[in-house]
Amino acid sequence: MIDNSTGNPGPQGWWINEADTEEDKLLLERKRTEMLTEAAPTRFCASTPGPVNQFFLDKVITAQKADGIESGLTFMHVEIAAFGTPLNWLAQLIGSCVPSGGMRAWVARVLCEILILGQTEESFGVSITDKKNLAHFAPYNYRLGRAIINLNGSSDGSICSAHRQGMMEGGSLPCDTLGLTSDTFPEPQSEQLYRQWGANNTLTEKYKLIAQAFKLGTSDNISSPEKMTEATNRFEPQMICSNYAFRPDYQHPTWKYADGSPVWIYKRDTTTSWGHNMTIYGYANVGGKIYVMVKNSWGMKAHKNGDHFWIPIELYAQWIKQAESCSIGEIDLTDSKPPIWE
Repeated sequence: MIDNSTGNPGPQGWWINEADTEEDKLLLERKRTEMLTEAAPTRFCASTPGPVNQFFLDKVITAQKADGIESGLTFMHVEIAAFGTPLNWLAQLIGSCVPSGGMRAWVARVLCEILILGQTEESFGVSITDKKNLAHFAPYNYRLGRAIINLNGSSDGSICSAHRQGMMEGGSLPCDTLGLTSDTFPEPQSEQLYRQWGANNTLTEKYKLIAQAFKLGTSDNISSPEKMTEATNRFEPQMICSNYAFRPDYQHPTWKYADGSPVWIYKRDTTTSWGHNMTIYGYANVGGKIYVMVKNSWGMKAHKNGDHFWIPIELYAQWIKQAESCSIGEIDLTDSKPPIWE
């Protein structure tokens, strides 16, 4: 097992201007988050979970125990309980980490709403590769966030606070929308096409009335390990934008996945930085210690354990102080029996 992110990280994109300093980006993010929260406190808050489908949640717990997790919750194991394997998304292609990571968090929340919280909603689809996709069309949300901060043209990048505002105000676009074309779904594998969507409002204007039916209803501000675990326990994955970079630290002495592969614990790489959005995909209690799962958008060969890595919660506590993070809460979807239950 190799780590391709060390020394050769994938494309990033947490910025308005790539030359922005970490301090500039965090100041902007936090000012915008404060403004948005003051304007709509009943939406920038925790969701209110209802009763759970214990049968399915038990399947998640069983999958976690098979992977050596004593307690906690990870959204990867929600995927395993639903599909028998983690979802294998295509790697991020351009500096689109904000919509790429946001899409992964959005899908995880949708699965939880339908399968764990038992909401009578219909998922967009059941595939991860074609138009009947579980995910929304990520370039649409990419443009919504960029438009909010007046970021136009062919340069890459966006910020977390604008992206979630776009999801809350403009919604999300199903991949099977009539007339929507792309070489691949839910994200183009054409750099030109992805940047065309991000450049201006020409393409998004065609579909805004459709997308507005599928808005993000709630999103909590995450600022501590306690807020992270609370959000996860409410089945809310989280986006996290920062300049932190990571590298392998050690192979856990006893923790192995069900297939026998060892679990690697990561540390901060202080020799470099990633202006990057990733996804907090849950936490695990192993041997009396808490570890946080960080899901990346660089593909299944990015890290020692694939598209994700684990960090001690003590490192997360340091990281969150220098990051902007928000949860993906209640999502408005069409009310009907979901096809993944048929």
